[in-house]
Amino acid sequence: MRGRKPKPTAVKIQTGNPGKRKLNSAEPKPGQPKLQPPEWLTYQAKVEWNRLAPLLEKIKVLTEADLDALTSICQLQAQMIEATGHIKKEGSVIQRELFSRNGDSLGSVAVLHPAIKLQMDCQKQLRPLWEGFGLTPSSRSRVRADLSTEEKVNPLQMLKERRAVRKKNTSKA
Repeated sequence: MRGRKPKPTAVKIQTGNPGKRKLNSAEPKPGQPKLQPPEWLTYQAKVEWNRLAPLLEKIKVLTEADLDALTSICQLQAQMIEATGHIKKEGSVIQRELFSRNGDSLGSVAVLHPAIKLQMDCQKQLRPLWEGFGLTPSSRSRVRADLSTEEKVNPLQMLKERRAVRKKNTSKA
């Protein structure tokens, strides 16, 4: 697939469909998930699940189709926490023994702890997953959760408020 990834219809609606393009009325709408962590997750990954799942459900960005992505977040987060524990316990620089070709010791050299690479790899893989769920400050500003029926705002009132904010921001510049 070439070009940009398409935005989900829900995101387009929540941002006011800035491109004014036709919305996909046939987009699948997954149901609400069961918030039980998979049995095979590690203890730390289940802790992360129990922390994140209620939060994501509360802000209405978690659906049944997102459970694999949430599971990945929890696993990666658990690996990163484990790596951080090793670094905290053993230090970020460790001594590695050097040997000659015939097996004689040549002394030791200071190297970065291997867990630092694991920690960085986890963070690199987690970043797009966090952004997809709106778990970073910048991505949260782009993702808007569905409001319950009591909290829904009059669209005309919302438009007026946006224009007022835009006018206020342009007058400052």
